[in-house]
Amino acid sequence: MKSFVLHLSITILWLLLSDKPSLGSFVVGIFIGFVLLYLFQPALQSYSYIYRGIAFFKYTLIFTWAFLASSVNVAWISVIRDPQKIKSGFLRYDVTGLSMVEIIILSYSIGLTPGTTPADFEDND
Repeated sequence: MKSFVLHLSITILWLLLSDKPSLGSFVVGIFIGFVLLYLFQPALQSYSYIYRGIAFFKYTLIFTWAFLASSVNVAWISVIRDPQKIKSGFLRYDVTGLSMVEIIILSYSIGLTPGTTPADFEDND
């Protein structure tokens, strides 16, 4: 939390020091704050924050690509394929090690993707 507050403070400071505060200045401030936190990781102890920030950026890129690809795929299937030949199925994904917030974000992302829905199953074995 300390790293987030410091990052937000650097971003706001950059925004206030810019000639014309704008969305572009805000994005540059976010980038500069992240770079400063990355450079001074040992002193600020921001390892986890940096790791999760990079993971979130990767996740955003991968999700955007998957969302666009699945939208095209669902449109293609619904227009071209015979509805009798469409088969449903389940994909199991282990969420151990994820926090509750991360699980919620993952399930919302799955729900946003066309043709998918999240489900919760428990093994009774």
